[in-house]
Amino acid sequence: MVPAQVIIHSPKASNNALELPFGASLFDLNDASAPNARNLAVVDGLRVLRQEPALVRLPESCFRTLQLEVEATIRSFGDEAPLLRVLLTEGRVAAAGRIAGAFRQMDRSAEADSILRTMRDAGFDVREATPFQRPTTPVGSSPRTSPLATRVQGFWEIQRESVRDSLPPPPDRRAAAVDILASIEERYTADAYHSLSMEGYQVSPELIERVRSGQWNPAGPEDRDRRDAMAARGYWLAFQAVKKSVKRILAGSAGSAPAETLRADHGQWYRALFQPSVAAGIIAPSDLAGYRNGPVYIKGSRHVPPRHDSVAHGMETVWRSVAAESEAGVSAVLSHWLVGYIHPYNDGNGRMARFVMNVLLVSGGYPWTVIPVDRRDEYMAALEAASCEGDIVPLAQLVGEFLVGTAVAGLKARR
Repeated sequence: MVPAQVIIHSPKASNNALELPFGASLFDLNDASAPNARNLAVVDGLRVLRQEPALVRLPESCFRTLQLEVEATIRSFGDEAPLLRVLLTEGRVAAAGRIAGAFRQMDRSAEADSILRTMRDAGFDVREATPFQRPTTPVGSSPRTSPLATRVQGFWEIQRESVRDSLPPPPDRRAAAVDILASIEERYTADAYHSLSMEGYQVSPELIERVRSGQWNPAGPEDRDRRDAMAARGYWLAFQAVKKSVKRILAGSAGSAPAETLRADHGQWYRALFQPSVAAGIIAPSDLAGYRNGPVYIKGSRHVPPRHDSVAHGMETVWRSVAAESEAGVSAVLSHWLVGYIHPYNDGNGRMARFVMNVLLVSGGYPWTVIPVDRRDEYMAALEAASCEGDIVPLAQLVGEFLVGTAVAGLKARR
């Protein structure tokens, strides 16, 4: 995300903070010792510290307040050697103790012992510390893990109990598959209207029904070359693909577990969502190839989605987390947020995230749930709080409120 403060090291600095909009600031730090050129990198025209010296310079407090970020950085190294070189060159005794302790807390005792032995052999009196205040994130046996994969799994572990406590319990018994599919179909018009309106499309229930009933005419004056009409048509096609996925999950056939189905089918949903726009020449055919291959930004948000080359690692970690999760409501809320957090596509991320959420809700016996466009500001603020402040509770409570409302409306309709 856009950081709250950027620190600029300079021998000419005056140790002043320049306040910027939205609570951000620049702090010019008087630093007489210029970093070694080997410790610098140029990123987008800025000279910045490389990861290794930046981690070595972090104060002890950051290992507590930014634990997940520190974990993600350390796990991105295959071994301790890059950090050890900086520790030895600069004689960073306290940092060596913290980093050795961090490795040990992450079940990498071999690297921790190597740091301690090497520093002591070089004449430094190093005392190992325990910098993290909570258990570290288990990420498997691989010594090197994508920072985004560590972050996704860490988010899941940290936030799951808060999500569970914010949701109503699932029904004691899941309805018959035919009834579930019928209830999903009943909600199509409302779902399409609110989900498309949420993304800024100018659609109406009449347009959505015209597309649904087959009276949509892409060559006619009402619908031809209309971005909104193409979006409505794409939503209809994607909704049909999503229903097929739900049907397979409900049938319980081989390979139809929710996580396996999501992993296998979400690309098909995305292609259906934008196929009419490709056919109309609104977007390029290459946009259907899969995950994005460049940067993407979210208007009005401090959150900056991760680099495109880490998206696949992040999405695979989401599906693995869904597979390991025992509670469908927890999976639904966390995967909805994380799909938006990763932002795997150039467009359509919100719609895809809500499809993922609803497939998981339905798989756990909850009703298909619509997030109304008139609550958009509250919904977007909740996503922002989760992505930038690490607070998932507003989003979970919002989804919980809509779940209860949907269930009550369903009971009244049956009566």
